[in-house]
Amino acid sequence: MTDAEMMSVLSELTAAHGQAGRLTVTCEEAGQADRARLSREKAAALKREKDRLTRRLLRDWTGDAAALAADLARRNQELAARAEALRQDISRAEAFTEAIGFLDGILAMVKRIA
Repeated sequence: MTDAEMMSVLSELTAAHGQAGRLTVTCEEAGQADRARLSREKAAALKREKDRLTRRLLRDWTGDAAALAADLARRNQELAARAEALRQDISRAEAFTEAIGFLDGILAMVKRIA
């Protein structure tokens, strides 16, 4: 894997973690404590997986980083759209559920490669 590919993968994981943090803040600001707690838990899990993957990538991972980065970028776009929909209308449980689903998908993908 090239340095550029590695940076692309790590960049997308960082973006996903940032989206999870924004989702948490949106829920906290709206007084949605249960949603904020769940979002915070997902963000923490994503950070742990990102850190674990970073250590592994730096040691020995030689997978298809370009495809992984593209998949992460697509998932981040979907997550950002759901988080924005939730920010605009916090009462939409569907938007929150979809956002959490994208975080779960990203976590599952990272666990498969880490």
